[in-house]
Amino acid sequence: MSNIKNQHYVPRFYLKGFSNEKLRVWAFDKTTAKSFPSNSGNLASENYFYDDKEIDEIFGAKFIEKSLGDIEDRIAPLLTRLLDNFDNRKVFKIDKQTKAQLCEYMSIQILRTKEHRQSILQMFTLMEQTLVEKSWLTQQQVKSLGFQMDPERAKSLQISHLLPGKSLKMELVNSLNAHICVIYKNTTQTPFYASDHPIAKRAHIINPVRSFSGYSSKGIEISFPLSSKYILVLCERSMFQNYEQYENEVLILNDPQNIIYYNSLQVRDSYRYVYCAEDNFDLAKEMVETHKELGDVSRKRSEIG
Repeated sequence: MSNIKNQHYVPRFYLKGFSNEKLRVWAFDKTTAKSFPSNSGNLASENYFYDDKEIDEIFGAKFIEKSLGDIEDRIAPLLTRLLDNFDNRKVFKIDKQTKAQLCEYMSIQILRTKEHRQSILQMFTLMEQTLVEKSWLTQQQVKSLGFQMDPERAKSLQISHLLPGKSLKMELVNSLNAHICVIYKNTTQTPFYASDHPIAKRAHIINPVRSFSGYSSKGIEISFPLSSKYILVLCERSMFQNYEQYENEVLILNDPQNIIYYNSLQVRDSYRYVYCAEDNFDLAKEMVETHKELGDVSRKRSEIG
């Protein structure tokens, strides 16, 4: 069980997959464009991040933190064993049950981060502003309908998403599990990045009216680094039909440009920090320098018409 006060939104066992031989993880801060070494216990965490008085009164003290700890205790040995089997060439293809377990874990990881909390806050704030500015609702009506949002309400709403049996979580699991799954082994000298929001998305369909960036959207590609050497990629079936022949297989990536591509998604979609086994953040620095908004934790994340 992790420190009950210092609560992680990316698990320590996961971050160890991006550590060096001294078990140190390098972190890059997008707000300062500086990097520093640390241990996994000090990264992607915040005091009392999941504490919620109302939920704890109903379900028991530290309920969410303990529930997440139980999930981590189940997934950590599975992931360790899986990566060892990849390395030892005992496994060249994962089975449907393993894929389902990984998708379930990914759904929790998506919902538990600080980035997700910030997205909730921004989405409801933009919705409130739009409703009032377009005179569709008054400020009082917005409040009475529950669209008004502040950081504490965003926290409570995020935490509610993590409760057992919640429909949003189950819908997310089903969406992820429906996609084609491919696992890539990185054989280049450049390690994969991870981040404080390690499940990244890329929409391959760009439409000025409609967003195709949802986890079940047509053309969506979802990537989740499993370690410095392995990355799990989910691809929507209708656009990526040619990938079905490789479904659930472990394939080789030997082109550094492929690693740069997936690392760039980690830089873009992270809340604030990018992680690596090495102090190898030239890409992250270049992206933050070129796109200043990436270093702003309050950057615009969504559009409401």
